[in-house]
Amino acid sequence: MADIFSILTYDVDKNSGLTMTDVYQDVANVTMAAPTVVNGWYEFGMSVTSSFDTTTKSEFYRFSLDGGGTWNEFSHEPSDQTDEEPFVYIFPKQYLTAEAVNFIVQARKEDTAGTMLVPFADAWIKRVN
Repeated sequence: MADIFSILTYDVDKNSGLTMTDVYQDVANVTMAAPTVVNGWYEFGMSVTSSFDTTTKSEFYRFSLDGGGTWNEFSHEPSDQTDEEPFVYIFPKQYLTAEAVNFIVQARKEDTAGTMLVPFADAWIKRVN
């Protein structure tokens, strides 16, 4: 009988107290080297709490599953200068062969104006079957 913990893997990166610039910076980075990622379904997730002391500028986020080779980017519009706003994004992905995965989550502010803080950031990879 196989050890369930060798099959259902879970890796996480947690960070706190980050101050963002107008250049993308890592807020979380999880690496699973082959052959850890074997064929099956995986759940990727990120949770970021941010604050930005302006309502006229945007926050930008992006993530990569291949160590920065390709990116998925999205933006967030702050609604109040005093709010700390959390967001969570979770998605599945199937792997058919063993391969390395480097899940990077990055953030930046629109330009040099204002102060964007990330008090908490998490990223995780979980095998679900």
